Amino acid sequence: MTSEPAQPDRTMIPYRYVLPKEYTFPDPEPAPDSMRASPVVARCGYTLQDHFNTWGRDDVYIGSGGFQFWFPQCPNAIATPDLFVAFGVKFAVFPSVCYNIWDDKPPDLVLEVASIHKDRFGIDDDINRKPGLYALLGIGEYWRFDSTGGDYYGYHLAGDILVDGAYQPIPLTTEPDGTVWGYSPVLDLSICANFAEWGDRLRFYDAKAGAYLRNMQEANAAIAERDREIERLNEEIHRLRA
Repeated sequence: MTSEPAQPDRTMIPYRYVLPKEYTFPDPEPAPDSMRASPVVARCGYTLQDHFNTWGRDDVYIGSGGFQFWFPQCPNAIATPDLFVAFGVKFAVFPSVCYNIWDDKPPDLVLEVASIHKDRFGIDDDINRKPGLYALLGIGEYWRFDSTGGDYYGYHLAGDILVDGAYQPIPLTTEPDGTVWGYSPVLDLSICANFAEWGDRLRFYDAKAGAYLRNMQEANAAIAERDREIERLNEEIHRLRA
């Protein structure tokens, strides 16, 4: 019988990871690509939710655009990941506006997406502050995706896995067509990027199925094709009965 791994003591997280009381989240003037992260996050969230729903997983919480609180006595002890995935969570956390880590568990994976909406503070936060914070919180994987191809982070895609309390880089492979990918043990999927071919799209490859997970457009196209086939079969049934 194996025991559950010990959770980190989140009350002992250094204060450098806690936002100052006077800090307010910036509301910058809109820029032409200021919401570059939003469609990327929305597409990734839909694709992953559709995948796990297909496999009958009803204990997977995929969240975005909210706060994560890790210490109830300190309201500024928060993190704001662009996208996070938590497995084996209780249904009680699903309707919550915020994800309170003490109610259940730390997320298993976090994805940050570079965008001008974050300003330089946000980009620096993703690269320098959040890795240490996420490691202390016990988040198993931390991925970064620069939807510009590398203008903000300096690289297109990167992932780290938590080993003995510290993040280690996940090996990435670059294919001849320019696709950069790395395997995520948490998701049991490969996370893939190709700026020349897909632009700001991040894709997930399922090696067991030998195919990329379908995105929203592909899912809608499949539904439309199914509806057309049903209509064709109904017409054929009416014709044969006549």
